Amino acid sequence: DIASEKGSAVGAAADGIIKEISDDPMMGMCIYVEHNGGAMSVYKNLSNVLGEGIEAGVKVKAGQTIGYTGETAIIEIGDAPHLHFELEIDGQAVNPLDYFSAATMSSLQEQAFEG
Repeated sequence: DIASEKGSAVGAAADGIIKEISDDPMMGMCIYVEHNGGAMSVYKNLSNVLGEGIEAGVKVKAGQTIGYTGETAIIEIGDAPHLHFELEIDGQAVNPLDYFSAATMSSLQEQAFEG
């Protein structure tokens, strides 16, 4: 989880293609971005407002706004506002800190304003 204020812009962690956008009953609004090398970044607990032009099949650049921090994850509703971020490699969940620095992870929202 990456602490952020509700409504903060969420930027894509890396270049990729929006694979799926879904409203999960437990984790709320989710966006799945497919990257090279079998990687998939997953953004959960987003608001229902997406970034401009964001839909399945769209190419995105690192830092591009794909959504906004929300409070849609019922399972985490008691937590402070945050982005729930996951990373998968070849379908297996991995620790994002093995691939991104802590500074990069904590600035996913800031990247959106730069991109």
